[in-house]
Amino acid sequence: MKGLSTIGPLLDAPALRELLLIRKVGLDAADPDRIRDKPGLELFEWFAEDVPYKVWAPVMETVAKPKAKAMHAEDWFAQRD
Repeated sequence: MKGLSTIGPLLDAPALRELLLIRKVGLDAADPDRIRDKPGLELFEWFAEDVPYKVWAPVMETVAKPKAKAMHAEDWFAQRD
């Protein structure tokens, strides 16, 4: 998703339940509130190894959801059977 300036369109996905951001991701000023308020979105995490603390920490504080965890696709699908 490197070319995206914002994840806004992703947040319009009606069945989005978990969101894990990895590294630098384009976020609009409104995106943290949208993530927090998204109906059905239960888990959120940002593995922000290349993002300054002053950028990702306020997002994590605003969203304040339980942590999503990284897993292989087959493990994720197996959990939903």
